[in-house]
Amino acid sequence: WVDEHQQIGIDFSSRFVNAFQRLFDKGYENVVSIGNDCPDLTHQLLQDAIEKVQTKKLVLGPSRDGGIYLLGINRNIFDITKFQELPWQTARLQQSLEKYVQLEEEDCYLLDKLNDLDFCKDVFDYVRLNPSTIISRFFEAIKLSIRIIIPVVNDFIRSLLSYSYVNFRAPPSV
Repeated sequence: WVDEHQQIGIDFSSRFVNAFQRLFDKGYENVVSIGNDCPDLTHQLLQDAIEKVQTKKLVLGPSRDGGIYLLGINRNIFDITKFQELPWQTARLQQSLEKYVQLEEEDCYLLDKLNDLDFCKDVFDYVRLNPSTIISRFFEAIKLSIRIIIPVVNDFIRSLLSYSYVNFRAPPSV
């Protein structure tokens, strides 16, 4: 297990590939990494990735925006330098990883394509399209709270501003 507190590097790509290298250096043959921005990732998809990485050298969980939400890789095809050069956090990542594995003359296994939540717009779209999910209910509760709190805060600010016109200066002396 390597979380963001244990990662080393100056940017996302170096932290990500260094985490893989660290685990391979500890003797692991296969490593599976998941993003924390894919609310539809299921236990079953994760289990499929773990099983498939035993026979395939690369397992990808493609996201709808061209990136990935999951990467499973065997140590035999991991090259830290080549991985560092991949277009991480772009819409070209999935395609680049598929080309990488083709150059290594290995097979790639693709999981179901899912949405990941990279931007606020992605979260709003997800909430709108998936109203029964926990994340959607959470954001609806936040919206309701804001609707209640904003008028109270506005009234409080107005009352403070009304006191700002009170003249606290003493009358001029003659």
